[in-house]
Amino acid sequence: MPHGQQTEPETAFGLLGAMEVTRRGRRILVPAAKQRILLATLLLHPNQPVSTELMINHIWHGDTPGNVRATLHTHVARLRRVLGDHMDDTQLIRTCQDGYLIQVGDDEVDVSRFHGLVRSAQKATEARAEAALLRDALGLWRGPVLADVPSESLHREYAGRLTEDRVQSLERSFDLDLQAGLHRQIVADLRSAIAVYPLRERLWEQLMLALYRGGRQGEALQAYLMVADLLAEELGIDPGDELRRLHQSILAADPGLMPQVSVPSAGAGLDGQPDSVPVRPQQLPCDIAAFTGRVDELRALDGLVRPDEDEATRLVRIAVITGTAGVGKTALAVHWGHRMVRSFPDGQLYVNLRGFGPGSPLEPATALEVLLQGLDVAAERIPAELDARSALLRSVLANRRMLIVLDNARDVSQVRPLLPSSDCVVLITSRDQLRGMSMHGDTSHVTLSVFSPQESTALLASVLGPGQAQAERESMAELGRLCAHLPLALRIAMANVMLDRHQSVAGYVGEMRRSDRLAALRIDGDERNAVRGTLGLSYAALTPDERLLFRLLGLVPGPDVTVECAAALRGSTIDHAGRQLTRLAAAHLIDQHAPGRYRFHDLLRLFAADRAHAEESPESVEETRQRLYDWYLRNTRAAARRLYPGCVLLPPVADSGVAPVSFDDHAAAADWLAAEHRNLVAAIHQAALSGPRRSAWLLTDALRGHFRAGGRTTDWLSCAHVAVTVAEEEQDVEGMAAALLTLADAHAHQERHDANVLYTRALSLADQAGWAEGRSGIRGNLAGRHLRHGPSAQAIRCFEDAAPLEVDQNDLGVVYPQPGRLEEAHQHLSEARSHLAPEADPPSSPTAWPLRKGGSQRARRHRAEGGRPP
Repeated sequence: MPHGQQTEPETAFGLLGAMEVTRRGRRILVPAAKQRILLATLLLHPNQPVSTELMINHIWHGDTPGNVRATLHTHVARLRRVLGDHMDDTQLIRTCQDGYLIQVGDDEVDVSRFHGLVRSAQKATEARAEAALLRDALGLWRGPVLADVPSESLHREYAGRLTEDRVQSLERSFDLDLQAGLHRQIVADLRSAIAVYPLRERLWEQLMLALYRGGRQGEALQAYLMVADLLAEELGIDPGDELRRLHQSILAADPGLMPQVSVPSAGAGLDGQPDSVPVRPQQLPCDIAAFTGRVDELRALDGLVRPDEDEATRLVRIAVITGTAGVGKTALAVHWGHRMVRSFPDGQLYVNLRGFGPGSPLEPATALEVLLQGLDVAAERIPAELDARSALLRSVLANRRMLIVLDNARDVSQVRPLLPSSDCVVLITSRDQLRGMSMHGDTSHVTLSVFSPQESTALLASVLGPGQAQAERESMAELGRLCAHLPLALRIAMANVMLDRHQSVAGYVGEMRRSDRLAALRIDGDERNAVRGTLGLSYAALTPDERLLFRLLGLVPGPDVTVECAAALRGSTIDHAGRQLTRLAAAHLIDQHAPGRYRFHDLLRLFAADRAHAEESPESVEETRQRLYDWYLRNTRAAARRLYPGCVLLPPVADSGVAPVSFDDHAAAADWLAAEHRNLVAAIHQAALSGPRRSAWLLTDALRGHFRAGGRTTDWLSCAHVAVTVAEEEQDVEGMAAALLTLADAHAHQERHDANVLYTRALSLADQAGWAEGRSGIRGNLAGRHLRHGPSAQAIRCFEDAAPLEVDQNDLGVVYPQPGRLEEAHQHLSEARSHLAPEADPPSSPTAWPLRKGGSQRARRHRAEGGRPP
């Protein structure tokens, strides 16, 4: 009888194999193929309306007969007759709006029963109960799912998913059997499973382990050769990392492969209770060589040891050490534990919780068993229930001063049952912030960041030795930058340098510059500690939605992002993007370095971009970049309009639907441009390389006033040159005119004599493109140049040429007095004054030189640059 003494329902449907139907104790055959497809479609959507369109698609696959709905109704009627389905309260197949549904109980369809048993197994707190539930679930399978249901679309939509659920349950069941010491009993079942799923590497691993534990080492090694040949022949690949590691461990007769059998404590009395001399465990891994830096963090951990604390008020003291992958969390915990060994006279416990690893995280019940065994508690004294195990641990640790290191924790729920109630010090390391731990004991949080450049150099020097360190000091500094000062990356780099006696630091730095940095930061034979693999474990722990935002952030060219920028990048609401960024920061995959602003370290940025290009289609990458650049452009133009309302800009591009930031005043616009300056400059250069290329000159054009007001000449010139080059390559005449205008402004700002030549070229292109505002603005700038460096007559001609377009009479009023044409000057200034309205937003700086649509601002500029007042 299955687990829980289940009874067979009156009506039962089987899809996990050939279709089976039992009703009122009678087996029913459904001989017609189309009726089997129809019944399977309904059963895969139990108690849910199924549209006629869906049923038609599954039955006829687009090759529909004439009057297909009537034909479908005929098949439904025939199926009802086969099932003995009468028009009464017991009717199974019911007609609903535009479709049908089948009314069945949860235990009447084997697919539903299978999923229900698997869910119950996942919730089981005791391994034996979980194993029994999984055996019941797997016992429902009689062969390939939908074996005699000839519908390609049904198989495509459901069979693969159900089969994967079956195999995962099968693998978990074998894991539980191996943990229970049933390795000899499951060898035949494993061979049978492999015959059905020969490319499933996890099943081969379990077979090899079961054979090895049963004393059949030769057969285990032969199994490895068989799977290696099979993978090479069928897929052209080598066995995966886990299979290769298991093979090496079997060759080395690694004792860690054998099942962990608990034995009664050597110090236990006849009643099974511990005697008066408890075991003193020393379980910390070995300390790391050449431990470097972390002075402040070690000092913070030192505060956990309080020898003079009142015995009656001692709490468990907890330090949560968090940080990104490879930053050295475990190294710090282990180093401090070795340094403070005398402060813990009753010993040190260590358990790797495998929160972020290639396998499943360690269950709290299993971790408790490991800790209790480390305290020499006999196996028969360890209860099965989680709460009972947790209580026993607290009892055994009472009045004992011990250090407990819970390494690589996934979340608070994994750690909470493992905490003692008093006396001990607990170090928890995690890639997650574990904020909920603040509710337990006396908890402090120690957050590790990457090394400073000085710490990186000190680590490299300690490994290389003083002679080579002095000779290659500059190369070591560059290596630190290439490794993003990440301790794991630095140690991998140094290992590669030291293992190759012909390699210098400078040579290795050259190789890293020329190759894929993430691929270079690995050691052959130790893939688990490769930087890409280590970061990948943190990435895999995210939800699919979080992974999507993380990899899209890798496409951002600048140094940081805001919540609003992330929302535009993702195409989501600001609230949703804010929650996701908070989660990424909590997982230490991104850093909040200022309020509302987030950034990567360089290797994480490379990894995010690597994931984006690996997992996103080229079309998706292009669409994401377009959203980002549209957001940058709309905000930059909005800020420019607020700060420089008369600045001549290219016509606006089509609205992409990306919402810009709202600037309520000058200060908000100026602050935004200052904060985003580096991002915008990086965006211009990246757009030139990888698109959208038009954004290079559009952003440069929108930043013209900002460049002039800020005087950032280097960025101004570099962006202008890039914009000119890209616009010329794309043969966009209007873009070339705007880019040359920006470059001419930069040259004029530097008092370079070729500024007029650039203005003249820009004017010609503006004429060619029909850009009226551009023509007027460029002529106004030429007039200003003539006023300072040439005869006033040329300035007057420039203004007069521009006046019919955009220039008002104030410009002419400024220049006419100089040749002595006072009457004309008075006439133009009077006319200008009659049309002049007070400006709501004056220029942000008296030294700003934006090109204006109205002449009044040009007049201010001319006066500022030496023109005499009228």
